[in-house]
Amino acid sequence: MNIIGAIFLFIVLVGTTSAFDSSDVEALERDNVCIKCDLDGVDLAGRNLRAADLRDSSMVGANLAGANLAGANLAGANLAGANLGGARLNSANLTAVSMVGAGLMHSNLSGAKMNRANLAGAHLSASVLNKANLRQTVLIGANLERADLSSADLTQANLSYTNLFEADLKYADLTESDLVLANLSYADFEGANFTRADLTKANLFRSNLTEANLSFANMTEANLVDSRLDGAKFCKTKVSQGSQSGQDCEH
Repeated sequence: MNIIGAIFLFIVLVGTTSAFDSSDVEALERDNVCIKCDLDGVDLAGRNLRAADLRDSSMVGANLAGANLAGANLAGANLAGANLGGARLNSANLTAVSMVGAGLMHSNLSGAKMNRANLAGAHLSASVLNKANLRQTVLIGANLERADLSSADLTQANLSYTNLFEADLKYADLTESDLVLANLSYADFEGANFTRADLTKANLFRSNLTEANLSFANMTEANLVDSRLDGAKFCKTKVSQGSQSGQDCEH
């Protein structure tokens, strides 16, 4: 976990306990429903919780490694510091969920609804998030190295300080997103939409921006060394302090 993730996790976990309510666990196992339950620190690794209803439950520090949560409803749940490595969360409802500092390496979040979620400092390396809804999601300092975010909706998402090394963001929508000081080196942004995004001091070394839309984006001090820009659109893109590119603007 990077230092930013560790700081976020420490702040969230201070004052929490690992004691869960055994009656809540029994209800979940019996009915596959446990709304507003206390499941902090519970071990549900490898369990089949497909389509489970866990809305607004507290699962801080829970072990859900390899669990099947496909189609589950976890809206508003607190999974800070939880281990979800290798878990199946495809098509799950994770609206406004807290996964601060959570471990989601190699997890499947394809098509998941994650708008307004907080994944600050989360570890999502090699995870699958293609076509996921990440609108207004907080991913500050998250590790998304080699993750698949192709065709994901990251409109107004906060990705500052995020590590997206070698990530796949082909045709992703990053409109008005915050990518300040993000590591985007070697990432694939073919056809991605960066309209009005903030890429100040972002590292785009050897990234692929073929056919990307960078209109009105702020790229002040961004590193574009050896990046591919074939067909990229720069309309009123801020490329340096007080300077804008006027190319590719339609008249």
